[in-house]
Amino acid sequence: MGAISPIRTRLVVHLGRHKTGTSSLQHTLNQAKSELALAGWTYPLAGRDPHGAGLPTVVAHHALGREALKGVVGGVTIDFRQELARSRDRIIVSSEGMQNVPASNLAAVFRPGETTIVIYLREQVSYILSGYAQFVQAQDATQSFETYARRVLKSVTYHERLSDLAEIYGEENVVVRIYEPSRLVGGGTVEDFLSLLQLEGAVSVSDRDSNPSIGARLVLFKRIYNALGLEQSEIYGQLGTIVQHGKFGGHRTVAISPGLQGEIRDHCAESNSELFDRWVGEPGGSFELTDFSRPADLWTSDELVELFEQATANLRTPTVTDE
Repeated sequence: MGAISPIRTRLVVHLGRHKTGTSSLQHTLNQAKSELALAGWTYPLAGRDPHGAGLPTVVAHHALGREALKGVVGGVTIDFRQELARSRDRIIVSSEGMQNVPASNLAAVFRPGETTIVIYLREQVSYILSGYAQFVQAQDATQSFETYARRVLKSVTYHERLSDLAEIYGEENVVVRIYEPSRLVGGGTVEDFLSLLQLEGAVSVSDRDSNPSIGARLVLFKRIYNALGLEQSEIYGQLGTIVQHGKFGGHRTVAISPGLQGEIRDHCAESNSELFDRWVGEPGGSFELTDFSRPADLWTSDELVELFEQATANLRTPTVTDE
């Protein structure tokens, strides 16, 4: 487990990379308003998007992320800074939308000198696999894993990204955590992040995964669904429900050839060496490696029909039958 050094700055910005416990952390912070306040912390409303009339505000600061991407100080940033000025608390911000924002753009929204950046990093093959499942689930994509992997490969050489952040915020204000249970306090992102803020025991933590990944069989199903050009607005939530409560969830990932796994890991090897040497404090250290070449079980025709019925139950027009 990596050593924990308490964070001292007033503002903590969690650059929430996808599939590293980010959604669970955001839901925990959003639900812990009173507990955080007692400890002198705020997870602000400013910088988030409203769902719509009568619906709750989303739990992440995606609006701030979009403004940071533009590198300008707009209305969202002004509202956020006004909320900071009104509060004496220390502030936590989290959004997946900030993970690839250039460091210079982030600085236009989150001032150096008062900000610590926290980022959780996952082994690249595992990360790309989970990202692919999320990509297929959330969009109308039909492309193969290999096509997706080659498209995102440049974004997973972590050392370069961390160096850019350190140049703006200072290396002492960039906190890197490796997303592996054995390296994290409590075995997960939520408890580990709270420990960085010295909030262990101050905030209630749920074991529920707020954004579970779909397994290989559901990825295949969704690619077929997408290829048919079917309605998209409700299917994401339906698949989430199936993962959590149905028999079709499964956690076996899409199978990748040993050759492609090796290609991804070779591409990242030099960057990972720098990552563990400079940022993790483990010269010669490395991620835990998993072989993802074992394929998932195939569907039977009856299972595939049953899954389509479950996944589209709320999307179909009721059939009118004669009495």
